[in-house]
Amino acid sequence: MVTPIYHQKIKTKQDLSQGRVNDMLQDERGFMWFATMDGLNRYDGYEIKIYKHNDKTNSLSNNNINRIIEDKLGNIWIATKNGLNKMDPYSDSFSFISYPDDYQGSNNIVSITVDTNNNIWCCTPEALFFISDGNLIMEEKQLFTSSLIFYDLIIDQSNYLWLGSLNSELIRYDISTNQWETFPIFTKGSTRYDGFIRGFHLADNGTLWFVMLINQTKTDRTGAFYINTKNPQKVKRFDKFNNKNHLTVYSEALGNLTSITTRGNELWISSFAAGIIKFDLETMDIEIYRDFSAFDLNKEESVRNILLDKDQNLWIGTNGNGVSVLPFDNQALHLVSRKRNKGFKISSIRSFSEDNTYYWIGGYYGISKMNKKTKEISHLITNFQAYSLNNFPPDTNYLLVSVENDALWLIHKETRAYKRYLAYPYQKYTSSRSTVYCTLMEGDSVCWLGTGDGLAKIIFEKDTTIFYANKNAQSLNGKIYSLFRDNKKRLWVGSALNGLGYFNDSLQEVVKYHHPKEDKLMFHGLKINHIIQTKDHVYWLATSSGLLRMTSDSLRFFDEDDNFNNSYIYAVLEGRNGFLWMSTNDGLISFNPHTSMVKLYTVSDGLQDKEFNTQAYYKAKDGLLFFGGIKGLNYFYPNEINTNVEEIPILLSAVTFYNEEVYLCNQNDKELIVPTDVEFFSVKFAGLKMANSQAIIYKYRIKELGDKWINLGKKHEISFHKLKSGDYHLEILAAYNGHWNKQSLKMKIIVEAQFWEQFWFPYILALLIIFILLFISYERYNRLKTKKIAIQRQVEERTFDLQIANNKLKKANETKSQFFSIISHDLRNPIQATQSISFELNKNFKNYNTEEQRNLIRIMNSSMNHMSSLLENLLTWSRVQQNMIKVQKTELDPRKIIEAALKPLAQNIKQKQIHLNISIQDTLQIIADKNQMELIIRNLVSNAIKFTQEGGQIDILVYKRKEEIVVEVADNGIGMDKQTVKNLFIPGKITSSLGTNNEQGTGMGLILIQDFVELNQGRISVKSEKDKGSTFFVCFP
Repeated sequence: MVTPIYHQKIKTKQDLSQGRVNDMLQDERGFMWFATMDGLNRYDGYEIKIYKHNDKTNSLSNNNINRIIEDKLGNIWIATKNGLNKMDPYSDSFSFISYPDDYQGSNNIVSITVDTNNNIWCCTPEALFFISDGNLIMEEKQLFTSSLIFYDLIIDQSNYLWLGSLNSELIRYDISTNQWETFPIFTKGSTRYDGFIRGFHLADNGTLWFVMLINQTKTDRTGAFYINTKNPQKVKRFDKFNNKNHLTVYSEALGNLTSITTRGNELWISSFAAGIIKFDLETMDIEIYRDFSAFDLNKEESVRNILLDKDQNLWIGTNGNGVSVLPFDNQALHLVSRKRNKGFKISSIRSFSEDNTYYWIGGYYGISKMNKKTKEISHLITNFQAYSLNNFPPDTNYLLVSVENDALWLIHKETRAYKRYLAYPYQKYTSSRSTVYCTLMEGDSVCWLGTGDGLAKIIFEKDTTIFYANKNAQSLNGKIYSLFRDNKKRLWVGSALNGLGYFNDSLQEVVKYHHPKEDKLMFHGLKINHIIQTKDHVYWLATSSGLLRMTSDSLRFFDEDDNFNNSYIYAVLEGRNGFLWMSTNDGLISFNPHTSMVKLYTVSDGLQDKEFNTQAYYKAKDGLLFFGGIKGLNYFYPNEINTNVEEIPILLSAVTFYNEEVYLCNQNDKELIVPTDVEFFSVKFAGLKMANSQAIIYKYRIKELGDKWINLGKKHEISFHKLKSGDYHLEILAAYNGHWNKQSLKMKIIVEAQFWEQFWFPYILALLIIFILLFISYERYNRLKTKKIAIQRQVEERTFDLQIANNKLKKANETKSQFFSIISHDLRNPIQATQSISFELNKNFKNYNTEEQRNLIRIMNSSMNHMSSLLENLLTWSRVQQNMIKVQKTELDPRKIIEAALKPLAQNIKQKQIHLNISIQDTLQIIADKNQMELIIRNLVSNAIKFTQEGGQIDILVYKRKEEIVVEVADNGIGMDKQTVKNLFIPGKITSSLGTNNEQGTGMGLILIQDFVELNQGRISVKSEKDKGSTFFVCFP
């Protein structure tokens, strides 16, 4: 049997480094590795990563690779035309294995293997080498003869080394005793074969298989051989290929065998000439797999080697056309198609039926039959487009067939004679040539017909057909796609356009069904493709919008939101295991109605195609299910199908910083450290479903950023930009067949902090500030101590004058108005500072050197400038009271305004060790008067400092709320009671309160703030609670 294969090809020019694949390997993590004549390739199911020789010391010694293996520690060993390399696949680092100093032979490593102690054995054509675990130097083993030319080697389960040579010698080497034993290979006539051995494969039962290229004759060029390694006595040829029928039909395949492998009772052999040969060791059946789009009879596309991966998918390395993968055939999902089955000629399946001997299959281009016992397919008739099939009750030698646009016909099962049975019984109701889409046989007397124009019924005994016309708006009209009789004897009717109906026996017509829980137009326009009722009396409807579960008091749709791969359901059948099986526009669905568990089946599972057909379903009497589509059909027993949810392993495939690949610091713990200079990095990963990786979807979350999962779809990469410093825990989940893994790929990401973000930086900074302050204090103390005596003398001399001046000032202060209270609130400190410096300069000018004089003048000048600015603001406030002020609004940067307002308060903040937090929402602009805005913020923060204890906290927030810009100043100070808050903005009721360090004030600061806020069309409010702090809100439009 020549069988086409479904395959996924890895393109040579776009992906693989080169098209000739010399060897293949699946490593412990699940990645696939391909050795070519121009580099090493790693495949994660999505992308190829290529490794080649370059000028760096950490690379392959040669690009032409013969063999690859993995040792027990996960290292990859690469045998090249120019020596042996060891690769750490986690860091992509290579080591060259040195030859012995006295070795003079070829550097071409033709084969390599690993023993049970993790020691490496390899050979050149003329020498055998040993590399002990952890060593990087070869040790040459002495041979019992110098005439051998090696081609392949392997370690068996008892730790014996087997070598194949170009001299037709099969050799066993006891590595513990250094003893050699040869096993010659003879023909049936006791003639020794002349050829070379290659393609070693050790089966699980200890049988060593290999192929040999034979030099004697042109007709006997290659052969498959085996020996029992547990009790080796004689090499035997696998002579099943010598069967005459096999030689006649498959003579092409027997030439140029290249490699061999086993899977259970199956023997798989690759051939340069014919692709893949599978031999069943139990039934002795043979198959050749050849897909002419992938494997042709030219040498460029011939098969060089084969490999079965952990999922039993067959990987095929060709001699110039890259790699293909043959997904593991789910043999329980039996496939029938025109390409696979020689006697099957139907291109699109439409109907099924059965009798005691055959299953009958109808569709485009005729009717076929399948023997129930042997499952052999044969064709009955070609010139019919069969939409439904039934046994004809009056004469079971006939099939009753509905033909597209041609009513019903009778076809004899043996003679193939056919005749029209019913020609348009409803022509008096319609002029169209309407098709019978579905039928429902009830016993041997009645057959209901669902047609393109309504419902009809055949009564065989009377040879009569009745058509039930649509009588009014309550009638269900249009094409009828499904008919079903439930356990209460009601006949349900599914329409292609108008939803669900039933046959009303008293009215003798099909009426629309209205469910008490349905939405007003729920069934309108809904296509009902199929209806069943399960043992628990629940109705299940296959519709164009999903699977509908219907009971007397509930309706529930299941669709893509319930992990279905597609919402267009063609048919639903109940298996004996209680699961529901559905055909869709995107494969088959297995659905557990009790747990809502879903499993999806695709083309890679052996389906005829992803798309199925209407009415192409059938449940046989013995429980066998049939589903048909555009390219064939699948049949199976549900209890033989594995419906368990499959966990898809997820592997980390790459990490890139600015698109340049890097390696994890700790692969086992999957810990990634991101340096401070990296702002953009990506994490790539792969769900290991090699034969169908494109069907996997992903989602991820980072717990530190929220518990919500972020869907990635089929994207298998996550990129990060400017992630703040800190530790993050990344979780990635994969879903296949509609089910999410229970276990996620977990990875810790550590984004390193800048030095000022390190935990120790505030402590170092605090110590530095303390040291500077102590130093300044010490220097100032010495200076003041020196001057104290001189100042004391001057103070004594001027005491009388100062007392007079103080009395005058006190009297003046007592008579000043509220205006001067405001002045003292904002100008007291700068006035005193200026006064003290000017007084000192006035009296002791000559006692200071030039630099000191300039410094004091600079301080005094700065204070004077500040006083001038404050006086200007106060005078402006005075003008406000007289309505003489003009507000000059501009767009202000909140950050710059806050910085300017805080400069005069910096010393106060420092003295009270206030923790100041500023948070400004990006891109905000405040429209207000600049000077007034600075005064507002300065006074609010000044009050907050005043009434906040040492070590307290003040927060300044600027953010947008609805249509307003809000400036919020909050402290955790002593707060205010309700009465104080109530009188806060009433001038006559304001009283001055001492601060936490006995700071004084007039209490008029908030009146100033309120006036300026209102001038700028803003508003001010406050929330405060005694002993819990105060929060002031200034809002601008």
